[in-house]
Amino acid sequence: MNQALVLHHLVSHGDATPSDLAEWLRVSRGGVTPTIKRLEDLGLVSRRIDEEDGRKQWLSATQEAREISHEVDKKVLRPIFSTFEEWSPADLRRLCEDLDRVLSSPLFEVRS
Repeated sequence: MNQALVLHHLVSHGDATPSDLAEWLRVSRGGVTPTIKRLEDLGLVSRRIDEEDGRKQWLSATQEAREISHEVDKKVLRPIFSTFEEWSPADLRRLCEDLDRVLSSPLFEVRS
């Protein structure tokens, strides 16, 4: 899930630092590092050193990541969002409340 979120952020909002992504995900910088590494290994994220501050790194979505994001948007997200286009804010709020209730049930508890 974090990989998808990082890619979404980079494609939608442009380049970011690892610290920016960690803050956005509400995790530690160390928590986002393995996600970034996996995406780099897959060829979906590239790094470059900041020209003014050599300690700072910028992350970018690769062209392949952008193409994948476009396909996911077209084939998955748009059809899902179109389902809710005509729902009222009250109906959407009720759905969210019901989902919260379902996901907080013991059936969905995370066991280690």
